[in-house]
Amino acid sequence: MKLNLSDFKIAQASFEVRYENAYILWDRAGQIWKRFSSIWPKLKPEKIEPSIAAFTLEPNFRLSVNLDKTFIADANPSSSLDNFIDMAHEFVTSAIQSLEITSLNRVGLRLIYEKTFPDKFEAANRLLSTKMMFTPEGRHFNIEGKYLFPRYSLLWEGAATGACRGS
Repeated sequence: MKLNLSDFKIAQASFEVRYENAYILWDRAGQIWKRFSSIWPKLKPEKIEPSIAAFTLEPNFRLSVNLDKTFIADANPSSSLDNFIDMAHEFVTSAIQSLEITSLNRVGLRLIYEKTFPDKFEAANRLLSTKMMFTPEGRHFNIEGKYLFPRYSLLWEGAATGACRGS
Protein backbone atom coordinates (compact mmCIF):
# COMPACT_ATOMS: atom_id res chain seq x y z
CA MET A 1 0.00 0.00 0.00
CA LYS A 2 1.29 3.43 -0.88
CA LEU A 3 0.96 6.54 1.21
CA ASN A 4 -1.34 8.91 -0.69
CA LEU A 5 -0.95 12.54 0.36
CA SER A 6 -4.43 13.38 -0.91
CA ASP A 7 -5.78 11.27 1.98
CA PHE A 8 -4.37 13.72 4.52
CA LYS A 9 -6.63 16.29 6.20
CA ILE A 10 -5.53 19.70 7.44
CA ALA A 11 -5.29 19.55 11.22
CA GLN A 12 -3.78 22.90 12.23
CA ALA A 13 -2.84 26.25 10.76
CA SER A 14 -0.66 28.87 12.42
CA PHE A 15 0.68 32.23 11.33
CA GLU A 16 3.37 34.26 13.05
CA VAL A 17 5.22 37.50 12.47
CA ARG A 18 8.38 38.42 14.37
CA TYR A 19 9.84 41.86 14.95
CA GLU A 20 12.26 43.72 17.19
CA ASN A 21 11.03 44.10 20.76
CA ALA A 22 7.95 46.34 20.78
CA TYR A 23 8.15 47.81 24.28
CA ILE A 24 5.06 49.87 23.57
CA LEU A 25 3.15 46.63 24.24
CA TRP A 26 3.42 47.50 27.94
CA ASP A 27 1.38 50.65 27.28
CA ARG A 28 -0.99 49.35 24.63
CA ALA A 29 -1.93 45.80 25.70
CA GLY A 30 -5.30 46.88 27.12
CA GLN A 31 -6.14 48.91 24.04
CA ILE A 32 -5.22 46.00 21.74
CA TRP A 33 -7.37 43.50 23.63
CA LYS A 34 -10.27 45.91 24.04
CA ARG A 35 -10.38 46.16 20.25
CA PHE A 36 -10.15 42.40 19.72
CA SER A 37 -12.76 41.58 22.35
CA SER A 38 -15.18 43.94 20.61
CA ILE A 39 -14.59 42.05 17.33
CA TRP A 40 -14.65 38.61 19.00
CA PRO A 41 -16.79 38.88 22.17
CA LYS A 42 -15.98 35.31 23.30
CA LEU A 43 -12.24 36.05 23.48
CA LYS A 44 -10.85 34.82 26.83
CA PRO A 45 -7.52 35.68 28.48
CA GLU A 46 -5.11 32.77 28.81
CA LYS A 47 -1.88 34.40 29.96
CA ILE A 48 -1.29 38.06 30.74
CA GLU A 49 2.27 39.10 31.62
CA PRO A 50 4.40 42.13 30.78
CA SER A 51 5.89 40.50 27.65
CA ILE A 52 2.85 38.50 26.43
CA ALA A 53 -0.88 38.80 26.15
CA ALA A 54 -2.33 35.44 25.08
CA PHE A 55 -5.98 34.64 24.50
CA THR A 56 -8.19 31.82 23.28
CA LEU A 57 -11.27 31.99 21.13
CA GLU A 58 -13.24 28.77 21.47
CA PRO A 59 -13.32 26.29 20.12
CA ASN A 60 -10.19 26.43 17.96
CA PHE A 61 -8.17 29.64 18.14
CA ARG A 62 -5.12 30.71 20.15
CA LEU A 63 -3.93 34.27 19.72
CA SER A 64 -1.03 36.16 21.28
CA VAL A 65 0.79 39.42 21.05
CA ASN A 66 4.28 39.19 22.51
CA LEU A 67 7.07 41.67 22.90
CA ASP A 68 8.77 40.20 19.81
CA LYS A 69 6.04 38.36 17.86
CA THR A 70 2.36 38.10 17.06
CA PHE A 71 0.85 34.65 16.62
CA ILE A 72 -2.49 33.06 15.69
CA ALA A 73 -3.32 29.35 15.43
CA ASP A 74 -6.43 27.45 14.43
CA ALA A 75 -6.60 23.89 15.80
CA ASN A 76 -9.32 22.82 13.35
CA PRO A 77 -9.20 24.91 10.17
CA SER A 78 -11.46 24.39 7.20
CA SER A 79 -9.73 23.00 4.12
CA SER A 80 -10.17 26.34 2.34
CA LEU A 81 -8.54 28.25 5.25
CA ASP A 82 -10.91 31.18 4.51
CA ASN A 83 -11.89 31.87 8.13
CA PHE A 84 -8.31 31.46 9.34
CA ILE A 85 -6.97 33.84 6.69
CA ASP A 86 -9.59 36.48 7.53
CA MET A 87 -8.93 36.24 11.28
CA ALA A 88 -5.15 36.19 10.86
CA HIS A 89 -5.26 39.26 8.61
CA GLU A 90 -7.45 41.21 11.04
CA PHE A 91 -5.48 40.16 14.11
CA VAL A 92 -1.94 40.59 12.80
CA THR A 93 -2.63 43.84 10.94
CA SER A 94 -4.23 45.39 13.99
CA ALA A 95 -1.45 44.24 16.33
CA ILE A 96 1.26 45.59 13.99
CA GLN A 97 -0.51 48.96 13.74
CA SER A 98 -1.08 49.18 17.50
CA LEU A 99 2.54 48.34 18.26
CA GLU A 100 3.79 50.73 15.55
CA ILE A 101 5.86 47.95 13.95
CA THR A 102 7.72 49.24 10.88
CA SER A 103 9.66 46.12 9.85
CA LEU A 104 9.36 42.39 10.29
CA ASN A 105 12.20 39.95 10.97
CA ARG A 106 10.23 36.86 10.03
CA VAL A 107 6.87 35.84 8.60
CA GLY A 108 5.84 32.21 8.99
CA LEU A 109 2.90 30.04 8.00
CA ARG A 110 2.70 26.44 9.20
CA LEU A 111 0.08 24.00 8.02
CA ILE A 112 -0.07 20.58 9.66
CA TYR A 113 -1.81 17.74 7.89
CA GLU A 114 -2.73 14.37 9.36
CA LYS A 115 -4.04 10.97 8.45
CA THR A 116 -5.41 8.44 10.91
CA PHE A 117 -4.44 4.79 10.60
CA PRO A 118 -5.97 1.75 12.32
CA ASP A 119 -2.91 1.37 14.60
CA LYS A 120 0.66 2.57 15.09
CA PHE A 121 2.08 -0.42 13.20
CA GLU A 122 0.09 0.44 10.06
CA ALA A 123 1.10 4.09 10.33
CA ALA A 124 4.79 3.20 10.63
CA ASN A 125 4.60 0.66 7.78
CA ARG A 126 2.90 3.13 5.45
CA LEU A 127 5.48 5.82 6.13
CA LEU A 128 8.39 3.42 5.73
CA SER A 129 6.89 2.07 2.48
CA THR A 130 7.66 5.42 0.84
CA LYS A 131 11.37 4.54 0.99
CA MET A 132 12.03 8.19 1.85
CA MET A 133 13.84 7.14 5.03
CA PHE A 134 16.87 4.95 5.58
CA THR A 135 15.97 2.13 7.97
CA PRO A 136 18.89 -0.10 8.94
CA GLU A 137 18.25 -3.81 9.45
CA GLY A 138 19.08 -5.96 12.48
CA ARG A 139 19.44 -5.27 16.20
CA HIS A 140 19.94 -1.74 17.51
CA PHE A 141 20.77 -0.93 21.10
CA ASN A 142 20.41 -4.66 21.69
CA ILE A 143 16.76 -4.49 20.59
CA GLU A 144 15.23 -6.45 17.75
CA GLY A 145 11.81 -5.24 16.79
CA LYS A 146 9.70 -3.14 14.48
CA TYR A 147 10.07 0.54 13.76
CA LEU A 148 7.41 2.59 15.48
CA PHE A 149 6.94 6.33 15.24
CA PRO A 150 9.61 6.91 12.56
CA ARG A 151 10.67 10.55 12.27
CA TYR A 152 12.79 12.58 9.92
CA SER A 153 14.19 16.08 9.72
CA LEU A 154 15.61 18.08 6.81
CA LEU A 155 17.31 21.47 6.90
CA TRP A 156 17.90 23.85 4.00
CA GLU A 157 20.17 26.76 4.75
CA GLY A 158 21.18 29.70 2.61
CA ALA A 159 23.34 32.73 3.36
CA ALA A 160 20.49 34.71 4.93
CA THR A 161 17.58 32.30 5.31
CA GLY A 162 16.86 28.74 6.26
CA ALA A 163 14.02 26.29 6.50
CA CYS A 164 13.53 23.14 8.49
CA ARG A 165 11.14 20.30 7.81
CA GLY A 166 10.71 17.52 10.29
CA SER A 167 8.25 15.23 11.87
